Amino acid sequence: MGQESSTLIFFQRALAIALTVTACRQLGTLYTPLSLFLPSNLLTDAVDSLIATVVATATLFFTWHIAGPLTTDSSTFSTTSLNFSRSILASIVLVFTLCGDSLFKRASVALAVGACWTIGWKITLAEQRNSYWQFLKQALILKLLDLWQKGNF
Repeated sequence: MGQESSTLIFFQRALAIALTVTACRQLGTLYTPLSLFLPSNLLTDAVDSLIATVVATATLFFTWHIAGPLTTDSSTFSTTSLNFSRSILASIVLVFTLCGDSLFKRASVALAVGACWTIGWKITLAEQRNSYWQFLKQALILKLLDLWQKGNF
């Protein structure tokens, strides 16, 4: 199989990021798991905000790597199975984007995001995950500072 052009890879990644942002927007109340079970207050809102930051950025990170060329020699995913997984994830997001708001829809999109994390973890290198972890620590510190400045924490 020949090398993919950089334009094609960029287009695939842009499309994947657009679908991922759509999926993350579909999650709705799943970004606020504590508020589902506990009364809304400053602490639960702050923790929910941190959880939303982690879920959104990790999903985008893994999507970026899933949409690009395979970077590992993982025996779990061949190029064919990765392409099949990409198609399934994209189809799930597209179908449920068109559906009305329901618990089934949110649960399915949450499963798609979980699958994205699972596939992404298997195909990314440890160095890539470590660089993301450094980014995430900085993002969480900035989020905490923002919450503190607003007086919510």
